[in-house]
Amino acid sequence: MNVNFRARLITSIFSAGLCAGLSALALPALAQDQVVKAPSASLSILEIIERNKTRERPSPPETFPYGYEAEFVTQNKQGKTTENFTAQYRVNPNGDAGSRVEVISASDEDYPSSFKRKLEELEADDYSPQKAGADLWCGNEGGDQDQNNNLDALFEGEPLEVVSENDDEAVLSIPSERFSDLASFSIDGVSDDDAKEADKTARKFLKKMTAEITLDKPEGRLTAMRFWLPKPTRIKLIAKVSKMEIQVKCDEAPNGFLYQSYESMATGFSALGQSGEGQESVEIKVLSE
Repeated sequence: MNVNFRARLITSIFSAGLCAGLSALALPALAQDQVVKAPSASLSILEIIERNKTRERPSPPETFPYGYEAEFVTQNKQGKTTENFTAQYRVNPNGDAGSRVEVISASDEDYPSSFKRKLEELEADDYSPQKAGADLWCGNEGGDQDQNNNLDALFEGEPLEVVSENDDEAVLSIPSERFSDLASFSIDGVSDDDAKEADKTARKFLKKMTAEITLDKPEGRLTAMRFWLPKPTRIKLIAKVSKMEIQVKCDEAPNGFLYQSYESMATGFSALGQSGEGQESVEIKVLSE
């Protein structure tokens, strides 16, 4: 089973010349345990991971059967200019193109480009019920396998380092080489050579990041991921990324499967004599049958 997590990169960074054409990062997907509760809470998280390698784990539905209300928040600062925007919107993932999204409220009638892209993505002709399921379920067998790898491989080889653990959950550190090799990228509107160069640059960047995952106990289901840049780093010669942090969280839907309820990215950069920082998040507030 795959957990599909997508965190959108702040457009301003890449338009500044870091990685032209790289518009979205498909973060590593991780195996989710079955919904049935495990019989014992006394196992350590590493023992639970080993146990789960041989357990059968059912897939969530191929489509996402719930409508939802979400909040989109973006904060961007470039030089002395600061822009803040918040919007609440309602989505019917199984609706027809052009009528899936209803904006309930927005702090400004002039939508920022990041929110416009979000609406365009949800209203696109090719946004099928299957794609909604692939995007929103934290455990997915029916998703786009070209975009999302089966990351049971994360648990192969040397055991992951346990950062913290209690009776309810455990936080584990992921070696950067593992998740950078397994990540996939969506690169549109560029030549094959440019796409290969952007992919290469992005993988180099990922290897400089630190990653942690949170697994619940005793099931061993993934409930959160965090990726961050521990120190500033340069991308090519003209740009420096001073901050990047990606967070993803999952909650349990009424059918017992986990869905992506929150994602955020915070960034800071300088390029060509300009600097800026930004934060963007999407949080699903309410599910409806």
